[in-house]
Amino acid sequence: MTKGEVVNISGMSQVRFTPAVTKLHTSLSAGDWEVNLDIAAGRYVATPAHGESGNFTVYDADGLPTTNEILGQANGLGVPNVTVSLSSGNRIEISGLTDVTFTKK
Repeated sequence: MTKGEVVNISGMSQVRFTPAVTKLHTSLSAGDWEVNLDIAAGRYVATPAHGESGNFTVYDADGLPTTNEILGQANGLGVPNVTVSLSSGNRIEISGLTDVTFTKK
């Protein structure tokens, strides 16, 4: 949660909020990920696991896609890797891939 957010709770007599412990990664699986929460900001080459192909999208802080690729060439389409510049506030969406490795460039 960030300063100014409001949570409405009903039907419970007590609620406990505990900060989540996060760790920065250089490899991400399918899911939605946030820059500087799940992966450090920087310039990377994103490469899928061998033999895989799926969707790879990076969104800017306004929710607009800056990168939208079919990552991997398992089905004869797509690119073998993609270079991306990740900044604070970017969100990464990965689907159809079990692992994408991010190598600093």
